[in-house]
Amino acid sequence: MSDRDMKHGGGHADAASGLQHVDYSSQYPEVVSPPSLPEVVPEPRYYDHPHQQHQHHHQQWDQQQWAYPPPPPSDRPTSAYPDSQAGWTSVSQRDPYPASEGDKSAAAAASSPKTILGVRRRVFWCIIGPLLVILGIGLGVGLGVGLSSKKPSSVSSGATPSSYPPAPDPLTCPAGNGTLYTEPVANGGDSFLVVCNVDYNGNNPSSGTTDLASTTAATVYQCINTCSGNSECAGAWFGDLSGKKWCFLKSRLGVQGPSAGNAIFVIRQAK
Repeated sequence: MSDRDMKHGGGHADAASGLQHVDYSSQYPEVVSPPSLPEVVPEPRYYDHPHQQHQHHHQQWDQQQWAYPPPPPSDRPTSAYPDSQAGWTSVSQRDPYPASEGDKSAAAAASSPKTILGVRRRVFWCIIGPLLVILGIGLGVGLGVGLSSKKPSSVSSGATPSSYPPAPDPLTCPAGNGTLYTEPVANGGDSFLVVCNVDYNGNNPSSGTTDLASTTAATVYQCINTCSGNSECAGAWFGDLSGKKWCFLKSRLGVQGPSAGNAIFVIRQAK
């Protein structure tokens, strides 16, 4: 064994085989197995640019996504919305401004047909329109009848005032029966037909005569003048009742009846 060999490693000679055994343990250090320690997780890296950090997280997400197997299929529906995909509803499928209760009420009122008293407008006016027309006609007719009833009615035999002879002076019955008395122009100039022993009594409802007023009068001329001065007077009765001379004015003349006591009745003639 040379000195070089002895320097780098120890050895001994086998007497039986004559071979030289060299011990190399002294030439190399002993390999020691490391202890079982927990693995140290490397610290997160910080990048100077945000897009580099985003790329890093995206790569980690892709690696984690591939690291786990996909979930098993399920029988339950994946979404409560049939038109959505994978449980998500797109913004276009949803109303971005959901209607409030007030908007819903306004929309319902706008869509509902407009009515009057629970009836559609067209039906309401089709029913009420003819009734209003009939009511207007009835009011017009009633007003016309009422106004005509207030006008004094003149009773005549069909002859004109000029066909009657003038009344005698003084005017008495039976001499003045069937004559025409004309008021002086200063008193109005109205003409009255004189009839004797007749009356138009308003006390009988079936007579159609309407009493206007009654007053005492000294003469028949005073009674005629009173009737001439009243525009509603259609005729007047003058006679003796209970020892007094009376004048009864009539606004409407109906059925003629008898009257005793040489009474005079004058009927106003139309001009």
